Amino acid sequence: MSNRLSVGAPYLHNPVALPQILALTSLTKIGAEACGIGDKVGTIEKGKLADLLIVKEYPSSNVDILLNKENLEYIIKEGNLV
Repeated sequence: MSNRLSVGAPYLHNPVALPQILALTSLTKIGAEACGIGDKVGTIEKGKLADLLIVKEYPSSNVDILLNKENLEYIIKEGNLV
């Protein structure tokens, strides 16, 4: 598997072949900073709000695993296991 973002879903389309880890960071950390809420969300840090998907594989090497519900181990929403 390439370390480049695939085009499995429209919101993950990557015409410039951005490395997957940078695309994931853009969707979280950089996105929160761009919205002016980087002090509250966007990264996993003490004191920040976070919803988390715990998946079976490391998504930076294969972002397509996020598109398949079978790859989800846990979902944590507002601090609660869903």
